[in-house]
Amino acid sequence: MTEADILVLGSGVSGLTYAIHVAQMLPDKKIVILTKGDLMDSNTKWAQGGISVVLDLENDSFEKHIQDTLIAGDGLCDEEVVRYVVREGPKRFKEMVDWGAEFDREEDGDFSLGREGGHTENRVAHHKDITGYEIERTLAEKYYQFHPTALYGISNPAFLISEAVRGFGAKLRTISGERFMHHYDPREELASRDIVARAIDNELKTSGAPYVTLDCRHLEREEFLQHFPNIYETCLKIGIDCFKDPIPVVPAAHYMCGGVMVDIKTQTSLENLLAIGEVTSSGLHGANRLASNSVRVSVRTIPIRSDIIARNSFRK
Repeated sequence: MTEADILVLGSGVSGLTYAIHVAQMLPDKKIVILTKGDLMDSNTKWAQGGISVVLDLENDSFEKHIQDTLIAGDGLCDEEVVRYVVREGPKRFKEMVDWGAEFDREEDGDFSLGREGGHTENRVAHHKDITGYEIERTLAEKYYQFHPTALYGISNPAFLISEAVRGFGAKLRTISGERFMHHYDPREELASRDIVARAIDNELKTSGAPYVTLDCRHLEREEFLQHFPNIYETCLKIGIDCFKDPIPVVPAAHYMCGGVMVDIKTQTSLENLLAIGEVTSSGLHGANRLASNSVRVSVRTIPIRSDIIARNSFRK
């Protein structure tokens, strides 16, 4: 039987980040990570778009990110949690970079920041279109959110066309080629996920069509391939050339916004039982998660819990 001083359930970004912090603070303790499959078999590696963080202080601010999150949460966010997580962002992002995670950069060396639905500024750092996989690779060495644009025709698992593609300029159209998002929200394709998903669902129910399309044909080819190589190759495998054919998409269940109730320090109602990541209901997301806020909360709430464990556990 394997014995452990600290048992971590799950090998996603939350579990692995937590394990690293605790190992640094308690080097003499044995930490065991329990996972259902291989170490990298978690939802983290499926995160495409990126990690939201305020880095461009000339155009962005913590307050803008906070307000975007509160608006996306449809009135159900805990503002204290939102403010804490947003302000911790740059510190946790730097930590991830220091650990070896590689994020795309501009020619001048600054991080390349994308923009996704619900965000008023470019603040999504990314590694091409496989950000979650890159983060997982680095660490390894009551609500459901629907993602608006899952590739139609692929399931088990569904393949998501990242919101970053719409941030890059792709347009949603009906099968007949008509744009429709302006009927639902002035932000059009860059509205938050819940609004875009409901709009697509309404178009499908009204028309009886099996899918709508995401039109990338007008986008600059080389830049698109640089940012979204995995999406392009996956579409090609089912006979869709993004530069010749509109991509058929439908909404798909994507993210659990509720779960184990925790406070801002990730403490559950049971002493010494902590919960971190998608499994929790912390008050950050409300009824709808702002794009790319999931990976961020997973890594930003870890240090405070690691410190508390180090101070309060194994006391003589």
